[in-house]
Amino acid sequence: MLKTATPGGYIPAVQNALADRPDIAGVASSELSLGANSGWSRSGFDYKGEAKDVFEYFIDPDYMQVLGIQLPAGRNFDLSLSSDTVSAVIVNETMVRDFGWTPDNAVGRN
Repeated sequence: MLKTATPGGYIPAVQNALADRPDIAGVASSELSLGANSGWSRSGFDYKGEAKDVFEYFIDPDYMQVLGIQLPAGRNFDLSLSSDTVSAVIVNETMVRDFGWTPDNAVGRN
């Protein structure tokens, strides 16, 4: 599960400095690093009477584009939508299958 991050502190300054470099194709930020045995944040909750665990990675709206990730359904985060900064998530195909959803009916769920 990916949630939008609102970078604070020094991150915007670093992003702006890097974005001005012609040898850098794109700049994005995330709360944690990706990859096996890297940082992660896990949340647990009840879904239709079943205990579920999800791993969360907080990212900024540029993250998907910079990594070249295409969404099979739905849309990327949009900071002009206040709900995207606090409650919107992007889920991966593994979570969609685990919850018994399809890419078409996963969009818009709470």
